[in-house]
Amino acid sequence: MQRAEKFPDIVTPPQQSLDTFDKYQAKSTPLREVLQNEKETLIGLISNLEDDLKHLPEQNKAEALAAFKDTIGQSYYREDRTARVYQYQDEFDEWLSSSWNKQRKEYTADLEEAIARTHRLIELAQLRLGEINFTLSQIEQYSRAIQQAQVSSQGIQNPELFARYEKAISSRLYDALDCLQAIQQQRQQADSMGSFGLKE
Repeated sequence: MQRAEKFPDIVTPPQQSLDTFDKYQAKSTPLREVLQNEKETLIGLISNLEDDLKHLPEQNKAEALAAFKDTIGQSYYREDRTARVYQYQDEFDEWLSSSWNKQRKEYTADLEEAIARTHRLIELAQLRLGEINFTLSQIEQYSRAIQQAQVSSQGIQNPELFARYEKAISSRLYDALDCLQAIQQQRQQADSMGSFGLKE
């Protein structure tokens, strides 16, 4: 119960079908599960982009750009896309799409620019992955601390003493999460002040 209050489930609002207007119930997913799914998507994105870079010598420009485009479209996290990595992924996708040549049926964007953007996307994905791993570790630590407190409470006869013990655990976790939030804000400010000097 206490873990759920600090790390609430992610609630997906009800959806409506345009054909039948049937209403579906809201879906509640534990935060740990949501983060694990996002983590798997990011790991796939990084792996596929690195694979695209590795095969560059074997491909011509059009083939390389098409490979980048495919990876960006397939390794796509469809839930909350507010993190900078997903904004950059969408920008990269739009930039590639704008270079599509209908007559030649191929992408014609600058290859060096595409490679630079790929490296930047990998970097942002790794940063987000680090944030997710940190949050997952905090959830795990908090869950273990609550379990330990519950076990200890069975031997504590004084409710006030137990309450102080539990408050101390929560306080340490809040400090850690405040630190994470400060790190995320600093990264977002750094991203907004300079985006690698890449051409749009």
